[in-house]
Amino acid sequence: GLEHDDWGTYGSYGLSETFTLASSLPADSPADQRSGTHGRALPGMTLRILDIESGEPHTGAMEKGEIAVKGLTLMRGYAKVNPELYFDDEGFFRTQDGGALDSEGLLHWSGRLSNLIKTGGANVSPLEIEAALARCPEIGVGAAVGVPHPVLGEIIVVCAVPAPGIEVSEPALLATLSEKLAAYKRPKRILFFSAEELSFTANQKLQVEPLRELALGRLRAENAEIAGVRYGA
Repeated sequence: GLEHDDWGTYGSYGLSETFTLASSLPADSPADQRSGTHGRALPGMTLRILDIESGEPHTGAMEKGEIAVKGLTLMRGYAKVNPELYFDDEGFFRTQDGGALDSEGLLHWSGRLSNLIKTGGANVSPLEIEAALARCPEIGVGAAVGVPHPVLGEIIVVCAVPAPGIEVSEPALLATLSEKLAAYKRPKRILFFSAEELSFTANQKLQVEPLRELALGRLRAENAEIAGVRYGA
């Protein structure tokens, strides 16, 4: 492959419904913008963040909500589906993706809203936990999921495959993650599996629903007690 010292990765955002990218960055953008955001709205496109419950637009910087997009390349609609289900009154398409816009108009994508972990009244993006997990050399692959909890709504559980040849313990990894994550984003448990036990998509991403079921099954098998609730068989 080709290599060059000045090459880097650039954040961008788009969907099939926008036909192409809705946001990106110029090639000479600062490194912190390239690695930490998904760029600004491209010419002819407009991005806004909507309150998840009310659908009203957020106006403050870094207010999290649902990403909505409007512009020249946006689709007209889905065949035989009422457009009121996915367009707002101003013609913005509700993407079902979570995110925020910062004070410079840069988009910060936080993942699919359906994958957000709702725990103790807070919405937690698994991507934030997985980013911290990726900085742990003792982990080969891992993902965070929400497991049902009758009091908290969901609890955060990490399912991980240890890196080859490295020994890792759950208490040690929990301690490491506690230094990287706010208290409400910290997993209650870290469960270790072999790669063969996990289900992957065609592009080698862990499948969320099978992972959630796997985690729940392990907790039940262990008769684990978490936040006052016992997960029995």
